Amino acid sequence: MFAEAMRTTLKESQESLKKITERSGLTYSRVHDFKAGKRDVNSKSLSKIFNSLSDQDAENFLRILAQKKGCETVTYFLPITRHILRIVHIIR
Repeated sequence: MFAEAMRTTLKESQESLKKITERSGLTYSRVHDFKAGKRDVNSKSLSKIFNSLSDQDAENFLRILAQKKGCETVTYFLPITRHILRIVHIIR
């Protein structure tokens, strides 16, 4: 039951991030593009990108989303390696 709940939460968080990314106009194709500072490239697999990012890079990505959307505070569930969910709060 716990594993099923984790899978459902992970799927929902990935879908939310994808929708937010699409609405903001930001897409990323590879982790290397993100780390290199290239911000407008095509998205191949959002979940693979987030699973590959370090915590700091993931927070930077969400900070960019917040700035592009003009948000004061952004709270998202962020899937990271080993399917652990982490809540990231970013205040601009």
